[in-house]
Amino acid sequence: MSGASLTDAWGVYHGFYDIDGQYHEVSPETLTHLHQSIQKGDVSEVEGLIDGMLPVWVVTVSESVHFPKPGLLRLETGVTWPDGSTERQTPGDFADLPLGYHTYFLENQTHELISAVDHDYSEEARLSTCSKIHPKASAIQVIVVPSQCRTPERSWGVSLQLYACRSQESWGIGDYRDLRKVLEWAKSAGADLAMINPQGTAAPILPQNPSPYYSTSRRFRNPLAICVEEIPGYETLPPSQRQEIEAIATKTRLLNEQRIIDRNAIFPAKMRALEILFEHFVTQQANDSVNLAKFDAFCKELEKSLNELAAWNILARRYGAVWMSWPEIYRHPESPDIQALLQEQTRMVQFEKWIQWVADGQFARAAQTLPVVQDLPIGVCPDGVDAWAWQNCFAFDCEAGAPPDAFNPLGQRWGLPPTIPHQMRLAGYRPFVETVRASLRYSEGLRIDHVMGCFRLFWIPSRAEPKDGMYVQYPYHDMLGILKLEAARTPRAANQSSPFIIGEDLGTVEPYVRETLEKNGIFQFRLQIFEDHPERFPEHSMAMVTTHDLPTLAGLWSGADEKAMLQAIPELKPGVNLPSLKRVQQATGLAADTPVEGVVEQEYRVLGESPAEIVLVTLEDLLAIEERPNMPGTVDQWPNWRLAIPGGIERLEQDDLPWIVTEILANARQ
Repeated sequence: MSGASLTDAWGVYHGFYDIDGQYHEVSPETLTHLHQSIQKGDVSEVEGLIDGMLPVWVVTVSESVHFPKPGLLRLETGVTWPDGSTERQTPGDFADLPLGYHTYFLENQTHELISAVDHDYSEEARLSTCSKIHPKASAIQVIVVPSQCRTPERSWGVSLQLYACRSQESWGIGDYRDLRKVLEWAKSAGADLAMINPQGTAAPILPQNPSPYYSTSRRFRNPLAICVEEIPGYETLPPSQRQEIEAIATKTRLLNEQRIIDRNAIFPAKMRALEILFEHFVTQQANDSVNLAKFDAFCKELEKSLNELAAWNILARRYGAVWMSWPEIYRHPESPDIQALLQEQTRMVQFEKWIQWVADGQFARAAQTLPVVQDLPIGVCPDGVDAWAWQNCFAFDCEAGAPPDAFNPLGQRWGLPPTIPHQMRLAGYRPFVETVRASLRYSEGLRIDHVMGCFRLFWIPSRAEPKDGMYVQYPYHDMLGILKLEAARTPRAANQSSPFIIGEDLGTVEPYVRETLEKNGIFQFRLQIFEDHPERFPEHSMAMVTTHDLPTLAGLWSGADEKAMLQAIPELKPGVNLPSLKRVQQATGLAADTPVEGVVEQEYRVLGESPAEIVLVTLEDLLAIEERPNMPGTVDQWPNWRLAIPGGIERLEQDDLPWIVTEILANARQ
């Protein structure tokens, strides 16, 4: 069962079974709130058109497409199907369409596109809907997708939080030069790949938000990850400018002496250095034709989205990072005043684009060292670039989250506005396409955080508790299809295979979700501290012992993590980590007084021998660090996303444990 039969016409679930099998029915208050949130904008146009035309048909490459009305099919290349003819096609089936985003223009139709409000996403209902066209429709977007994603070979790698990977040369935070150093070390240790935390950008003002999972945009990179000394033009700076940057670097490197990362001190220092180098780039353009051509090509490729970022950043500096409080004339990206702003602020617009070009190039260089798997968060902050650019697609009076469970007895609210399914269709899925495309750039693979959000997402009304939330259905066939298509079209480099996709499927998961992931060639995700039998892990899965939101092995084994949790979250009771601790004891067979280093070695020996195709070890476990990167349910009670690796990444070379564990994994993965 797809779950559609459990929903109403707007995709809101009647109720759900939690992880313990207890049924929770939607309350009248929650149902009313969610309906009002979903039925925003053009409700009068879409309500009741359940049998109408979908503006987007997503079909697999093996399916034939039936058009019941005459029209003209134009491929995304601009060529009409099948032979470039401008003659209209008669109604009928179209087979063997190429992968891509195509458009079927209907003959003699008005130019008004109507969306269906249809949340039955079963295969039968989807195929049935793909033969219906609303009378007012003028065109249909036809997205042809592969049947499956690529399946990677048996491999292993490291998982890291880039901000934490400081070296002695860092400006208080890990940057792309540090990433390259870690990847070089991992490659020398025999690793096949590395997974990094999300690289989304933050607002260009203070205070800086530290969470990689709460970015203003998932399409662009955080400037704090830029290595200043490796920016094009640094070596040719005039002496006075070079001295100013070196003075900034000397002062900022003192921040490496403290464990807590101070982004609010790092940000203005790094931005001043970027301003100096940008001015140098502008004045030296005539002498640097190669980099100028690369910059121009980058700007042309991403013109619309870069303009959105530039305008939002300029306005955020002027009015603050909450776009809903800006002057009315700037609250929508298509406003004529936004276009005027872009014309008036040419230098600042170019500066913002140049920053992203620099970050893009430095990340690309690092990813050439060792294949990188990126991480796609479930959403973006409500005040940021993406929410502003695609505001019609978001329900701002709700938050995405998770119902209460044993891991989070109070439930979770993530502060992220959920997307509205039918509004995403009206947008031609552009928000999802652009986000996925940006996340796959230079990637070997992509981990989809909370992949269940492609199927159903837990909506919590604003000012309500997580226990009062309810699930809303999503068009999983369309979203998984776009994932497959973007992966197939995004090889990391010439003559290399396309990226693979991993779906993080932890928590309350309906059975059909994992069946569908398997059918589409999307890997599942497994954690040893949540599982009793790692020897039974699915072959098509990525396996880890723990993640950034959970205890490190050292913290779990020593009891330091539970002590910290009880202090930070008084509602928790002693023994909260006991089930995970018992699983580690069972898997390793080690006595309670075994040193942490021995536990790490044995745990990764067990995990390395599991059937999972991909196994990752965290840098925290390689270095036996007790503190976890993030503690869900806390804000100021724990330094979330601000803990640097103690001693710096140089420890990977110097300590014995990283070499021992990586050798164990290399042998186990053969």
